[in-house]
Amino acid sequence: MAQFENFRVEYLISCRENKILRSKIIHLDKDTIRVNYYKTKKDGNNKYPTKIIFTDSEANNIMEIKIRDMDFNNIDKIDFIPGKGYEKVLLK
Repeated sequence: MAQFENFRVEYLISCRENKILRSKIIHLDKDTIRVNYYKTKKDGNNKYPTKIIFTDSEANNIMEIKIRDMDFNNIDKIDFIPGKGYEKVLLK
């Protein structure tokens, strides 16, 4: 668990599988955002989820991110480009 000024982050890590299973972002005076990680892939010594699902408990919004490939040699800014019929939504 990590505690910040207005929120805390709780997480569940599998030591046997060496990966994160799920986490929660808990706003101390508001709602909770749950983050679940699925279908882990391995690239050399690196593991990454190929599917991440964010669920906002108060507004019942769900956002699913699918990752086809990850390049660990070129770590830079990640830009979100919404697909057809989707729009950007600020998660609070």
